[in-house]
Amino acid sequence: LDAEYYKPELRFITEILKKREIIEIGKVADVVDGPFGSSLHAENYVEKGIPFLRVHNVTKEGLLNLSDLVFIREEDHERLKSSEALPGDVIITKTGWVGFATVITDDIKKCNYRADLAKIRLRTTTRLDPYFVSMFLNSKYGRLQTKRLMSGARGDRILAINIKKIVIPYLNDKFQKEIRHIYTLAIEQYKTSITLYSQAEN
Repeated sequence: LDAEYYKPELRFITEILKKREIIEIGKVADVVDGPFGSSLHAENYVEKGIPFLRVHNVTKEGLLNLSDLVFIREEDHERLKSSEALPGDVIITKTGWVGFATVITDDIKKCNYRADLAKIRLRTTTRLDPYFVSMFLNSKYGRLQTKRLMSGARGDRILAINIKKIVIPYLNDKFQKEIRHIYTLAIEQYKTSITLYSQAEN
């Protein structure tokens, strides 16, 4: 038994969510771990190839940081095909700053990711939008669930099997589209800020 699981504020969040139509992530999406460390090492990184995401590529604001990106060979990517991520997939951190999520945008045609990340690929039959899912996971209601489901001696990781247990409310399509609009606007402004900062440095 883990005392964290029974903290009053976490139970309170669960009760709030139960007042709405909710669904566990595992019932509407496939959650896939990145490859084990033994499958790929730092010496396998190359200057050009398939983008390979690490924990720091997911920011605490829920954005995809590509400023320190590494790459792997196409043949390594094919060997690790199960952890291929495509535009529209949600990536969530399993260690480090645990439980922060982002969406793979159209900037990246395909990529792969480390074992300390997991992919949430929504099934086509679900009514959930990936940008809404990512934003929810980064919100108070998502973050508290993540904390409740973390494990390890220091409570410093979340397993894929527990990510599947996180519940998300079904909110109407109009609201989800508005969230998507705000999210994508934030992404564009983030990209602009990176460009302006680089120009200022120059």
